[in-house]
Amino acid sequence: MQEAKRVLTMSADAGEHARRAERGEEGELSIGFTRSVPYAPFFPKLINAYRTNFPEVALRMHEMPTMKQLEAINDRTLDLGFIRPFGIASGDALEFMPVEDDPLYVAMPSSHSLAILPVVEMNDLRHEKLVMFPHDDGTTLHTKILKLCRDADFDPKVAMEVREAPTIIGLVAASCGVSILPSLFSVTGIQGVCFRPLANPGTDTNIVLVSRKAEANQAAIKFRQAALQLIGSEMHTAEQPA
Repeated sequence: MQEAKRVLTMSADAGEHARRAERGEEGELSIGFTRSVPYAPFFPKLINAYRTNFPEVALRMHEMPTMKQLEAINDRTLDLGFIRPFGIASGDALEFMPVEDDPLYVAMPSSHSLAILPVVEMNDLRHEKLVMFPHDDGTTLHTKILKLCRDADFDPKVAMEVREAPTIIGLVAASCGVSILPSLFSVTGIQGVCFRPLANPGTDTNIVLVSRKAEANQAAIKFRQAALQLIGSEMHTAEQPA
């Protein structure tokens, strides 16, 4: 009798776990993000809000460049991702939700002659050596910077290609060149570097949450809903009079 009750209890528990998973209240969620995303104010707020509401969903976080995230979402090894879609259309399979504006800034040594300017133009960088992410890294930023340079009628002089943003900023501090990076990296606090906004068109960018349009995973759907709710709340707060 005791064994029968134990089996019935286990079966009931298994059924409840299955139903909770179907509702997106249990299970796992794999989320990708680019290097700068953890510096964005929305990111810790969203992760904390989601974990508070769905503590039984295990979040698997993966730092990955944009192009590799898109591949992983398409082959279903990632559920969602935070990317910078420079020149990438959402298409029929993917859906993009803008979550935060993050323009491109110039990172330069604090002693640089351009540091006295409040805003820098691409033409000011014509003769500068650039420290950049490699093209094969999977980031869209490399391609974006090349386009900005060519739109300003010059080819960039690449001094170094480095895969880690803090290393890029450290090399800028060491006067190895200047760099063009998302403004979020300006909070890293590395000494000897200053950041200035770019005045040119096309330097206003944003971070988007990418997901599959035909998504059956309720945990992923609920995460997207949490992001949408947070964005709406932030926008409402920003519109309130001071």
